[in-house]
Amino acid sequence: MSLKVLAFVVAFFSAGIGVGGGCLLVPFLLTFFNYDFRKAASISLSTIIPISLVGSASYLFFISKIPPFYYFIYFIPSCVFGALLGGLFIKNFNGRLPKLVFSFFILVVGIKMLGAGNMTFFLIDYLSVFSRGNILLLLPLGIIIGAIATNLGVGCGLLIVPLFVTFFDFSMHEAITMSLTTMFFITSTATIIHKKYKTLNWAIVKRMIPFAFIGAVIGALLSSHLPNSILKMMFAIFLLTIASKFLLEELMPLILKNKNKLFQKEY
Repeated sequence: MSLKVLAFVVAFFSAGIGVGGGCLLVPFLLTFFNYDFRKAASISLSTIIPISLVGSASYLFFISKIPPFYYFIYFIPSCVFGALLGGLFIKNFNGRLPKLVFSFFILVVGIKMLGAGNMTFFLIDYLSVFSRGNILLLLPLGIIIGAIATNLGVGCGLLIVPLFVTFFDFSMHEAITMSLTTMFFITSTATIIHKKYKTLNWAIVKRMIPFAFIGAVIGALLSSHLPNSILKMMFAIFLLTIASKFLLEELMPLILKNKNKLFQKEY
């Protein structure tokens, strides 16, 4: 798969369900193009900029109900601050623990969005009732999301969309609009940070951006006309897939390592 095709496919899917596409771009760049993690993260973040810009503009133009403006005022600056804060830790960042926590969270939310496991996830139900409508919750969560985005190379739509659906009763279309708009500011800030640390390859990004624009336009236009229930199901399945992949990547080496130690003790 070429970088241009990858950019188009990721942008088409990402703009449609409100994620930046970093959870797809970073693994592909690591696996098929042999980039190191920091370079893959920086390319991912800079490619998400046009995806989020086109996607958010399309949603703001085509959907009749957009989120209240004060949510943007509270959430976006805290995410940008988090991205700047996360930039302080880029050189010494170890992504294993945040990736595990991130994966577990989206796994739980994905199952809940499909309407399964109501007894199992009573804690999330309790938290959503306790904090529902509490706009001050956006400040610490925005900082955390911005820091994660800078270091993992993702736009964090996987966190932003379920956050607003679960805790603030947004419809999927409203949550996707909020996610894409926020991601534009997060990824722009994070890209500047990566450029400062000289981990960004502009030559590669320039080849990918035009195809990302085209894919984002088509994806956003199609999804803006899909029913809320269909989008919710698609997003939940996507969450479960990505969470399972991340958990396997992080836990399988540990399982195999312990298994080998046990085998060596026996013999």
